[in-house]
Amino acid sequence: QRLYSPSRLATRPGRIATHQLAAYLVWLTRNVADITSYMEIGCRWGGMFILTSEWIPKKGRQLRAVTAVDPIKPTPFIETYFDLLRHQSPIQATYLCDFSTSSAVRQAVDRIRPDFVFIDGDHELRGAFADHMLAGKHARIRAPRHLFPSLPRHDLSLGVPEEVGSA
Repeated sequence: QRLYSPSRLATRPGRIATHQLAAYLVWLTRNVADITSYMEIGCRWGGMFILTSEWIPKKGRQLRAVTAVDPIKPTPFIETYFDLLRHQSPIQATYLCDFSTSSAVRQAVDRIRPDFVFIDGDHELRGAFADHMLAGKHARIRAPRHLFPSLPRHDLSLGVPEEVGSA
């Protein structure tokens, strides 16, 4: 078996299998028309953040703002991307090195009013629900959970988590 076969990637924490990523990109392509601001809560390495930030303008409208939130300092990969945005793009790029529960993040959400929020922060039920509630204040774009049933570590829906609805 190859070291990085799709089946092994799908079982490693924090990895998205090819079919899961494809379903997300198809959904995003169909719903991108109204997205002008994007936020990711829990961007750690920046791969999904960069992919989504680049996908939206290529498939729909021009982004006015992108915001990454993570309590860990940005990696060189994401620092380089932010430098490119600051020097070569009109997009307002913000990296918030903080927890999504902080007042700085809440204020940024109120100020930026992101249309679309990708939630991949705290994976405990209480934390994920708090992120959904924070994002849901302004976000208009909602990714249906049924498209991504095998993404237990990537919360894409801005609605009430299924676990809460059945409690």
